[in-house]
Amino acid sequence: MKTSDKLLLGFSLASLSLFGVIHLALYAEYKSGKIVGAKELHDEQYSKLSIPQPKYLSLQGTIWVNIYPSDSCYIEFPKHPHHPSEGFFLNTKHALHEGSQYQQDGDTLVLYGKNDRPIHRPFSDLGYELSLPVINVYSRRLEGITALNGQVVLNGATGATGGIAGWVRAQNSTVWVGDVIFNRNEPLNIAPHPVKATGVRKEFDSLDLESLNSLILLNSTAHLRSLRIHLDNASELNDQDGLADRLFIEYSPGSRINLTGENLKRTQLSVH
Repeated sequence: MKTSDKLLLGFSLASLSLFGVIHLALYAEYKSGKIVGAKELHDEQYSKLSIPQPKYLSLQGTIWVNIYPSDSCYIEFPKHPHHPSEGFFLNTKHALHEGSQYQQDGDTLVLYGKNDRPIHRPFSDLGYELSLPVINVYSRRLEGITALNGQVVLNGATGATGGIAGWVRAQNSTVWVGDVIFNRNEPLNIAPHPVKATGVRKEFDSLDLESLNSLILLNSTAHLRSLRIHLDNASELNDQDGLADRLFIEYSPGSRINLTGENLKRTQLSVH
């Protein structure tokens, strides 16, 4: 065997040995509790607040809110406050901890943020999302959601028809129907949006979306039985490989609509 081949073989074996030693060391650290799992890490990042089940959700100036179907109703706020320039919470209403505010007004849950500008966010990777003051809302089906100057991510149910709201009214906001990640509590191949669906889609019942100077994304994890969208002149719909069995779009002359072929075949368009 040539000397160069021996060196190459030795280098390969040494690399494999080092790789194995590192993995064994990491596994030992994990078993000893020095490395936390995804659930433990999540619990370290968020404070949980159980609340009475509302009928409506109002989001005002919140940078990013994830909404998940759940049998119980609670909110998760980040434990560590973000810089005010990131558009966190107003110093009003009920304070859970420094910087985070909410109010329950009758049958409406209101989350207050400090952002006063339109948010049009067509994509984001997980690293960028983790740098923002993200709120998670877990709830049974809501009758309606309003969003002003913020972003809301609607998540459906896995393996059964569900969805999280009957209607959504967005102004100066971004609405993601379906997330770009299937499960945030599991190891994933993280990539910038768009992400192709490679597993079970999240199911939604009928959803009515009104968009005023807002950006609507139909993400690849979403499967809707029926979707009705109303777009004004300053609004945009982007289809990122989501699926709607029935799609009704009312648009204005200045609306921007981007549909894939599968949804285009199912779409009924009308101008208003």
